[in-house]
Amino acid sequence: MSAQAVFIVDKAKNMLIFIEPLEKNFEINQNELSSILGKIVSDGRNLKLNSFSHIEINKKFYFYGIFYTFK
Repeated sequence: MSAQAVFIVDKAKNMLIFIEPLEKNFEINQNELSSILGKIVSDGRNLKLNSFSHIEINKKFYFYGIFYTFK
């Protein structure tokens, strides 16, 4: 299983800050993106700092983590 894209989400504001496709053929539709981000924000609230987990949506796996960011 390989990563297809990197998502950076501001969970305090529930908004996508950055998305970077890692594969040339990476495609995502708006409904799928909405599901992914909603699940990351929802599940991420219970994740400890500097840890990660994953979700499965439409038979695709998405890994996410909570890490300290520098301002």
